[in-house]
Amino acid sequence: MIPRSPERCLLATMLRVRELAKDKRAWFIGSLILIALPINLMFLSREYKGPQLDPHKTERDAKQAATKAAADHAEYVARYVNTNALRKTGLAEVAVVVASEGRKMNRTVASAIADHLKRPGAETSLSFFTAEFVSEGLLESAFNDPNGLFKSLELSKSLDFLVLARQAVELSTDNSLQNVLTASTTLDLMLISAKTPDEQYTWTLHASGAGFKESEARLMAQERLIKQIGADTNLTVERIAVVTHSK
Repeated sequence: MIPRSPERCLLATMLRVRELAKDKRAWFIGSLILIALPINLMFLSREYKGPQLDPHKTERDAKQAATKAAADHAEYVARYVNTNALRKTGLAEVAVVVASEGRKMNRTVASAIADHLKRPGAETSLSFFTAEFVSEGLLESAFNDPNGLFKSLELSKSLDFLVLARQAVELSTDNSLQNVLTASTTLDLMLISAKTPDEQYTWTLHASGAGFKESEARLMAQERLIKQIGADTNLTVERIAVVTHSK
């Protein structure tokens, strides 16, 4: 083994001391960081408490949401109900609405029904509902869920009774009678009391008319239908009240 010179030994010693000094500084700095980290976290957690909810703002937001919901609902009701209609004190309010094919209002048949329902103490209305009530399918839906209709449009606040009707016409041609057209008409009716909208009385009227033109056949069928309405003993306010409360 070749002995190292004193100069080489001194240089090696100095390098070793330098490395040890570096390690000690790194260890010292790391120790300081480890000590300081939890202290800083503690102070930061005290200062930051997360987003704070303003109770007054929350209450205002809830009121604004409720106001908007009420306005939207009022707009919805006004689209299908003529809100200008005023309820007359002491009178039973009866609304009548009839739909033909193509979701169109049939005021001729509706007028016949309203005339037949006229009684002392009862007020019938043909204009309670808007045209959109029929054209947008609410009348059709009411035949399946009348109770839902009363709730969504709040009808119990304005009506005592509701008469719904939907008319359908089927045309046929008889070649043996010089191509005479026959219009077979059906009228589905539903009577509803506002006190018990989940209970209804329903029935159907049938009438037919003939003519060389479709308009002639339809007119004859409708005239016969109106005659049946005038003689219909089911179609009375008393009938609505008795039937719906006796089920």
